[in-house]
Amino acid sequence: MEAGIGVSVLPLPALAAEVPAKSLVVKKLDASPIERPLGVLHRKNRELSPGAQVFLKLLAAELSGG
Repeated sequence: MEAGIGVSVLPLPALAAEVPAKSLVVKKLDASPIERPLGVLHRKNRELSPGAQVFLKLLAAELSGG
């Protein structure tokens, strides 16, 4: 059950069902773009798969603008 209070910053695609159902309301911010931190978690005692290693390299390149 919702408490009826609160604020969150979400990407618009995450609201695709909630906004038409009127369970959430969108209020656009008049501010510069918001940067969200990004992290990757993995088990320290397990080696990353080759696919995961490639994904991390692509992600790092994209984030560095390369």
